[in-house]
Amino acid sequence: MKKQFALFILVGGIQYLLDASVFSILILYLTPEFANVFSRMAGAASGYILNGRYTFKSEGKAVISTSGFFRFTAVWCFMTAISTLSISLLMSWSSNNDWGFAVFSKLLVEAVMVVFSFALQKFFVFR
Repeated sequence: MKKQFALFILVGGIQYLLDASVFSILILYLTPEFANVFSRMAGAASGYILNGRYTFKSEGKAVISTSGFFRFTAVWCFMTAISTLSISLLMSWSSNNDWGFAVFSKLLVEAVMVVFSFALQKFFVFR
């Protein structure tokens, strides 16, 4: 489990960089809510494939399947809703709604959600 969590953090780091980079650009043109949903889509696409192929592989084989993809999509929708609501709340509680605060809020929320995401993916998506 320690090795899986380490791989999940590594893959998550790749997702995080992609997600945060896309968010940092989109926030210049979109509301934080829309920027977050679209940036999470970019990260999710890479995460499903990399986690299925490397992090949660079973007996040396990738665990990418149609049913797993549907479970992944359900978890992604749930986690995206929590992430988007959290960012929106942070933005509404602060009088500082500039680009830097929006990106900081995004990074903070995603960092907090990592352990919950690992558990959902390990025990529900890639079971």
